[in-house]
Amino acid sequence: MRTPTVLISGASIAGPALAYWLNARGWQTTVVERFEGLREDGQNIDVRGAGREVARRMGIEDAIRAASTGETGTEFVDAAARPLARFAAGTSDSGGATAELEILRGQLSRIIVDRTHDETEYVFGDRIVALDDADDGVTVTFAGGAIRTFDVVVVAEGLRSRTRSMIFLDTDAVRELGFYVAYLTIPRTDDDTDLWRWHSAGRGRSVTLRPDNLGTVRATLAFLSDVQGLDELDREGIVTILRRTFADVGWAAPRVLAALDDAPLYFDAVGQARMPSWTSGRVALLGDAAYCSSPISGMSTRTARRSPGTRRSCARTWTRPRSCRPAHRASPTRAAAPDSPR
Repeated sequence: MRTPTVLISGASIAGPALAYWLNARGWQTTVVERFEGLREDGQNIDVRGAGREVARRMGIEDAIRAASTGETGTEFVDAAARPLARFAAGTSDSGGATAELEILRGQLSRIIVDRTHDETEYVFGDRIVALDDADDGVTVTFAGGAIRTFDVVVVAEGLRSRTRSMIFLDTDAVRELGFYVAYLTIPRTDDDTDLWRWHSAGRGRSVTLRPDNLGTVRATLAFLSDVQGLDELDREGIVTILRRTFADVGWAAPRVLAALDDAPLYFDAVGQARMPSWTSGRVALLGDAAYCSSPISGMSTRTARRSPGTRRSCARTWTRPRSCRPAHRASPTRAAAPDSPR
């Protein structure tokens, strides 16, 4: 029997993790990523529960521990920085608001990619622009002009996936939660600690500071709003919204707002993925593109690393006749809208 082939779109957490497991089962894996290189940015994520068990089975638990952020617990503070409550980091696979193992998203991604790089073909700076799902494979057209055929395509692009909309037409995939979060990396000061410090400012607003292992601090500004589309504004518009929303907030808010001029900034609307199906013909969804439970659940990265269902779907899709596959599938040559968000 010939070696089955799979194209995985997305080189963050879910995509490389799936490549690892499919490599172990004899698949030929290719990962395409629209960014020019591996993204090293990102905030703290925890490794606990089922995600911790997957890390053990992948042999990366020690590497994750070596790259830990060093966060020692969680502390709630008032507007004058006075502690209100403090909780130590967990001492088991699942306990504590701060997990026993905390790592930056980009560093976890790097660890998994490094484990797969020798066996997986990584294509950076390119993306899928069309899919033709046929009986004998999926023909993929790339933005760079290449046309290749794979037995299976897996979309692991995140909550606001472009490619998902090519497969599931007229599907309202994202349930917006009316909640926005700005993520920044700011300089560390002598007043910072190794605690995850959190200030709830009222009217649905909060400010947090978290340590990292790079000598900087990861900050967030989060707020509730019934206005949709704020995440589509340009940086200047987003900065204006943040400064107006947090103008009267104390504690670290003035410091974070002052950093908006030059700090790396990522701003997003928090949502949940609600899909009628995670597969369509020879194409499958994985991670946040399929079943994002929203960042505030603390479950997105853990569920992204758990991919046994997708592995089984890949195997079934490759081996069974089309008449046994789901009826809801992509039509030939569906092209992504050029300005649709990922």
